[in-house]
Amino acid sequence: MLTRAEIFEGRKNGQFDYETGYKSTLEKVEFFANVVVVTMGEDTYTPTFGPDKGKRLHRKTTNVWQYTDGNWMMTARQATIYDSVDKQY
Repeated sequence: MLTRAEIFEGRKNGQFDYETGYKSTLEKVEFFANVVVVTMGEDTYTPTFGPDKGKRLHRKTTNVWQYTDGNWMMTARQATIYDSVDKQY
């Protein structure tokens, strides 16, 4: 697991790249008052940096988007890496 400082340093240095095969699957979308959308899904990816470099990872995601000034802006994101073989949900 990367520390907060390592994440910010990696973003600054452009290290948040993934090997080919990145896949994002959208499971659910909900609109509220035509201005906010919550998306839930799953990402499958292989990082090219950090302690999990080269390891195929799976994470459940929740994104919150808000429509402001004619554009959709992500206002929050939560992602949890899980073991795809031992699904506990």
